[in-house]
Amino acid sequence: IRLSPFTVELSQLTLHGREPAGQRPFVHIDHVTVGVDLAALLERKVVLGNVTVERPSVSIEIDRNGHSNVPVPAHRGPPKPWPQQLFSVTIDHLHLSDGIIRFNNRRIPLAADGGRFSFGMEYASTGPGHDVYRGRVSWDRMRVAAQKWLPFASTWSAQFTIGRQSGSLDQFRWQLPHSTLEAHADWPNWSKPEMNLHYRIRLNLRDVRTLLRKPHSPTGIVESTGTLQYAPRAWNLRGDYSAQDITMGFKWFHDAGMRSRGTILAGPKQAAIP
Repeated sequence: IRLSPFTVELSQLTLHGREPAGQRPFVHIDHVTVGVDLAALLERKVVLGNVTVERPSVSIEIDRNGHSNVPVPAHRGPPKPWPQQLFSVTIDHLHLSDGIIRFNNRRIPLAADGGRFSFGMEYASTGPGHDVYRGRVSWDRMRVAAQKWLPFASTWSAQFTIGRQSGSLDQFRWQLPHSTLEAHADWPNWSKPEMNLHYRIRLNLRDVRTLLRKPHSPTGIVESTGTLQYAPRAWNLRGDYSAQDITMGFKWFHDAGMRSRGTILAGPKQAAIP
């Protein structure tokens, strides 16, 4: 740990969960630099300034019986029906570099930069085996650079629930420069890779043209709502869509003001837009 008048630095920070000895820890961070927001401290608010996190690693393992490596607060007395807040943090500016999230056998790269970031978790239990984690997270003006994509700023927020046997994404909203995606989903059983997703999207094709670096792609507005049921080799997508003010400017075909409306049906062996 190194302290300066306005900065705190931490190295090799590890948070253990309930993983067996010798296995990957729940959270490990190589280096953290935290800028202290003095104005917030004077107002008695838990708000950090600029935070840089280098090589963060989060590992979550849930087995077929619902046992996980996620730490659980110790019970003190009878279970309480109301939630217990584990932590809540707000950061004015957050930078993540060379990170990774592991969820069972899945690996998700983690590298981003953005404005105000908020994250909170609470724990609730009504009895042995009936406990859940509820989380909320949001990030303003987050920037992610993916291969062949133009780096762009977007704002998103989510609320989620993690139980012993199942989990859910209770609310998700992603605001792109000109488009919006809303969704909620549930995972009925952690031991099975199955998911039910409901979505609603309003896509301004200007974002496709700009972010994917496709200057000659069509412009217009596409809206869609639907459901996605996913299981290995048995996924199914059903929804409705509408497109308006579609403009195409290809050399071999050009038109403007086009409209379309219909349904979307798709699966492992078929895809149709009647």
